[in-house]
Amino acid sequence: MKNKIRVLLVDSDKESLSSMEKYFSNHAVIRIVKSISNGNDAIDYIKNNKDLFDIVLLDLLLPEKDGISILNEMKNSNIDKRVIVLTGYNSLDMIKQVSLFNVNYFMLKPFDLKDLEYQIMNL
Repeated sequence: MKNKIRVLLVDSDKESLSSMEKYFSNHAVIRIVKSISNGNDAIDYIKNNKDLFDIVLLDLLLPEKDGISILNEMKNSNIDKRVIVLTGYNSLDMIKQVSLFNVNYFMLKPFDLKDLEYQIMNL
């Protein structure tokens, strides 16, 4: 049996976190290992638990530290994880900034959870 894909959720929207946790709660392949709603906690978790997750679902607008700061800290700490950016912030400048960090996929909110599932399964 194939190992589950372990996912770290980082999103300031508690409703989004809850709906993603619920959607993937009994998934055969995808397992949510942790949900975090602010940037500082996310950076701490990523640095101290990098072997516990495979993919980061990352919102860009977070309290304390934003998603770009998290991507930058991951890069500077040589933490190479697959990342799907989930954001409602749609600007060409932001997309360019995110692309500098080799993000695997960029999804605009609101998105369909089936589309998110497909992207996770195909990274």
